[in-house]
Amino acid sequence: MDRVVEMTHFTEKDAATVTTHVLRALEHLHALGITHRDIKPENLLYKSNDPLSPDYNTVKLADFGLAKFVGVDETMKTTCGTPGYVAPEIIDPKMPFGDGYGPSVDIWSLGIVLYIMLCGFPPFLHESTAVLFQLIRKGEFDFPTPYWDAVSSDAMDLVSKMLVVDAKSRLNAEQCLDHPWISVSGPEAGRTLHSSHHAFMLIRKLQIFDNVDPACMQAVCSCLKVKKFPKGASVIRAGEIGDSMYFINNGVVKVLVEGREIDRLFTGDFFGEIALTVSENRIADVLSVGSSLTKVDVRSVTEETATGDTELFQLLRSDFEDIMLKFPVLKSRLASIGLARVKRQAKIVKMVSSEMQQDEIDNSMPAGT
Repeated sequence: MDRVVEMTHFTEKDAATVTTHVLRALEHLHALGITHRDIKPENLLYKSNDPLSPDYNTVKLADFGLAKFVGVDETMKTTCGTPGYVAPEIIDPKMPFGDGYGPSVDIWSLGIVLYIMLCGFPPFLHESTAVLFQLIRKGEFDFPTPYWDAVSSDAMDLVSKMLVVDAKSRLNAEQCLDHPWISVSGPEAGRTLHSSHHAFMLIRKLQIFDNVDPACMQAVCSCLKVKKFPKGASVIRAGEIGDSMYFINNGVVKVLVEGREIDRLFTGDFFGEIALTVSENRIADVLSVGSSLTKVDVRSVTEETATGDTELFQLLRSDFEDIMLKFPVLKSRLASIGLARVKRQAKIVKMVSSEMQQDEIDNSMPAGT
């Protein structure tokens, strides 16, 4: 999904391209008797990050750790996969429609991925995995307004036929490839999706916003403030009191501790989230590296090649506190994530301090010793 986040305008056509490539891979695998069993965004990789490469839009299926080969009349019964993407028959292999499961579980998982690509959030949402599994087994979902208002009826029809609880009634890969939304691109295919789509895809990379109600995500998006920083400008200064976090909408920033660069963050990344939980001094400097006004791999942008500002979305702690009053689930999620990040940053500071002390020792030693 990183490429989706990096794209300023994501359209149905873009989603159809991704879906087509994965369906072709699944059609080939299923013909060989192989079921992937872990289709999710993290396992869909673009072959190239170079916009000039002919493979720039080619999507590859990765991570076959859970893949299984079975014969024509065999079924699988092992519970595996990723909770939000797992098919109903994996959760309960003894569902009324059969004993065990087959390759159609991959189509269900891809249907979940497609749903997310088109609106920015999954069809089944709940904090509890047990309740989430109950929702998946029922298979009842909708296309809520306004997030699906700009999506074509053909796209929704394909999603509906991929997310069918009865595995025998679910489309297979070949049938999906023959669906009008895949085989025929109508005029709607070039339209961008709902206005918050890009922000949804961006903020859900922060774990606290994964699998939350779209109303919550919309509340967060409405509070985001666009901030632009020219090349070399300071975004965060070490020692200042943190009152906000940032999502990188376009461009690159570098993180420095005691003057040493320890990290570079790119479009789709986020930083400063500790400030949403506690009011304390920042321990690192964050500087804008800039962005490119031409279509290039954002990871290739440097101080020398940057031609535009870094564009960030700022989320203030005061705004987030108001949102947490309406959506309390965020508070517990944020506490655990904040603690993990504090420990990580403390470790980095300790490492940098040790390196500086070693440099001082090395510099104080006579030459040749």
